[in-house]
Amino acid sequence: MRLQVIDPNANFACKSCTRCCDQPWLTLIEPEKVAALDAVDWVAAFPDMAGRTLYRRKRRGSTTVVELGKGDGNRCVFLDTDGLCRIHKTLGYDAKPRMCKQFPFFAARAWDADYVSANYGCRAIQEQAGPPMSTQAEAVRRLVPLSDVPARPDAQFTLAANVLIPPVVAAVLRERLGRLATGDDETAGGARDGIAARLARMLALVQHAAATPVAELSKHLAAGFTPSLDESLYLAFASAAEAPIASRFLFAATLFPDTLPPDSTANLGFFRRLSLVPRLMALTKMRGVYASRFLGRNVQVDEIMCAPATMVLDDEGVALLGRYLRARVWQQFPGGTQLPLCAALHQHIMDVNAVVFYAIAEARRAGHDRLGVEAVQRGLMHVEFHLATQPRLYHQVLRGYLRGALADPACAWASLRMMRCARAALAVS
Repeated sequence: MRLQVIDPNANFACKSCTRCCDQPWLTLIEPEKVAALDAVDWVAAFPDMAGRTLYRRKRRGSTTVVELGKGDGNRCVFLDTDGLCRIHKTLGYDAKPRMCKQFPFFAARAWDADYVSANYGCRAIQEQAGPPMSTQAEAVRRLVPLSDVPARPDAQFTLAANVLIPPVVAAVLRERLGRLATGDDETAGGARDGIAARLARMLALVQHAAATPVAELSKHLAAGFTPSLDESLYLAFASAAEAPIASRFLFAATLFPDTLPPDSTANLGFFRRLSLVPRLMALTKMRGVYASRFLGRNVQVDEIMCAPATMVLDDEGVALLGRYLRARVWQQFPGGTQLPLCAALHQHIMDVNAVVFYAIAEARRAGHDRLGVEAVQRGLMHVEFHLATQPRLYHQVLRGYLRGALADPACAWASLRMMRCARAALAVS
């Protein structure tokens, strides 16, 4: 029997901040719910909806989908001025799109179970607002259906290419990685570590695990073994342009959806995929300007990526990123059954690089010289809403090369050194 396991470390209660309703993404509603929308005189109830397009039907392959329209800017056309949903107000909760009701919960489907955590772009999740998700199990199960894939609880866990470990050992390893992410592992640097150091310890432990026989690995984990770590391994490059091209290519592939209109990378044909390569190469060079769809303005790439990594990431931002990483490791996401853990951790490094990239852009826009938690929240929102939970470009373009780079340990360390932030100085206790 397949189980649904809910994140024991996430809290949630909607704050009605409207962040999820004011995005450039497409909000899909089930076609069978459209008739109820058509039966309402929306303009009579909400005069500002006059002349607005409520929804559009589009073909996606062999199916038709219905996407809700936009009001001002990226605001959903049904978002009211008080931050509440007009569909919910008028027709009731059940009439809302399934994707709206389900947010921020989502499941990562591993061999043994569906692991449900939350989208860390959500402000309530970022701030740990509300009761634990584990106390909302019944509601979560209604919103997040179980996968119909048969459970295989004894399936071996893929650590690296041709390296498999038993699920019980994998569970202990993931728990340890989660403590390293949040700074709760006192055998390592603990809460004093910055985010780069935490990722470095995680990467070192995973690579040690991949090179260690299973029987010895179990003993090492039980004893709290921590691989030795040379700071030079994760010390930031003077400029990210110094990173090898494979790391820069992966970073460009991570940011790439920000350069395109919504939904433009879905169902790419062969010639369309080829046409993306020059644009991808331009971003790989770490210079020039691109029009950021998520930020709504032009971004000078080299001003962020080629500048010294001196902008300080405050403790609250480090803690938030640590919780985010712990949740993803706990979920086996984006690894799971798709990527070995070594490659999945490299993908997490790229996602954190993207968070820091956007956080710096947001901080500079506000005239700040430090990365406060607000900038990190915004950066994490962009990554979680638009990059981390969407299909990756390297599933569609240059698949062999980019997936090979993800699995390369040397490339992972170089990617970590691309990070453009510094750790806040802490007083010695």
